This record gives sequence, structure tokens and C-alpha cells, in this order.
Amino acid sequence: MLLESIFIYCITSFGLTFLIKDSKILSGTRRWLTTSYKCEKCEEESERGVIASFFYKLFQCSFCVGTWVGLLLGTVIIINKWPLNWLDVCSYLVIYSMLSATASYIIDLFTQKLEDWVSN
Repeated sequence: MLLESIFIYCITSFGLTFLIKDSKILSGTRRWLTTSYKCEKCEEESERGVIASFFYKLFQCSFCVGTWVGLLLGTVIIINKWPLNWLDVCSYLVIYSMLSATASYIIDLFTQKLEDWVSN
């Protein structure tokens, strides 16, 4: 049962990471978050605002988005296991965020290689 749960968690975290980072559904939201109010067509980091620059860098990295997805999913899981002491909460959050980040990164690399192989 534990192995099945880990597999489901990894697939779910990758799915959410892909939805946030690469899907067409959220492309408008990504564009809105990465565009500075001062300069809407800026490509260089120095010309972007602080928040827009943060999100621009975040959406370039599946490991980074996977970490935040893991924190979100870990929080949901921890709420269902409540009450816990703070040490357990912190350790669960680290474990869930790193598991999500690693799974998202590895599966994203695999899918990119698969897309390259299919297109060639």
C-alpha cells in the first residue's frame, strides 16, 4: 500500500507541476505573473519587476515548481493527519516537497527526451 501511495503522489505532483509550468490552460496566468507593470514586453531580467522576475525564474524550472506543489500537497495530507507535533509537521513538509520536486524533475526530463525522440 505504501508503494502505491508514493507512486500516486509522484504522478499527482507531476501532473500539477505540468499544469502550472507548461499547460496551455494556465498560459495566460503565467504570462500575467511574469510580466512587469512597468514594461510589458521586457525580456531581460533587469527590466522586470521583482515579483515578475521571481515567477519568470520559477516557471522555467520543474524542480522549483515541484517543490511548491509538494508543499501544497503535503499541507493537505498533514491536515488529514492532524493533530501532529511540530517536528512531524516540518519533517513531513520537507519529505513531501522534496519527493514532489524530485519526481517532477525526473518525469519532466523523461517526457522531454521522449518528445525529442518522437519528433526526430
